[in-house]
Amino acid sequence: MQWNETILSQMSSRARHETIGARDWLLNHQNLASPFMHAITTTHPAIWVGEVFESIAGEIANQNPIAIELGCLFIIEDPKSPFGRIMKRKVLNALRRNSKLIQNQYERPLRAAFERMQGLPYPPQELKDFARLIRVLAT
Repeated sequence: MQWNETILSQMSSRARHETIGARDWLLNHQNLASPFMHAITTTHPAIWVGEVFESIAGEIANQNPIAIELGCLFIIEDPKSPFGRIMKRKVLNALRRNSKLIQNQYERPLRAAFERMQGLPYPPQELKDFARLIRVLAT
């Protein structure tokens, strides 16, 4: 994972903070995320993060159990990331389409994350996609 530190230093403080936070989240889950992280070669930090999550969403669609587990953790832990809303919606929709492959251990934490998100004063746009996943898990 070779990042262009010059680009990172030129980003707004919010974008830099979200990018570093997303990288740190991926590194904290490196045992699962490593294949996705090493497959991306771009050096732009925010684009790298986006492409890693894009790859995870694509592999969820391909029914990759590691990607499904990582996607569940991404939604449950809700790290800030560049393109976060877009990435979360892609992951949520891929999880919904493959909900039968979600391990039971993630169902309760996913519901708790959904309830937490519902309680926000300004619920995010991905809440609609999250509600669809929760409805599918309930059946």
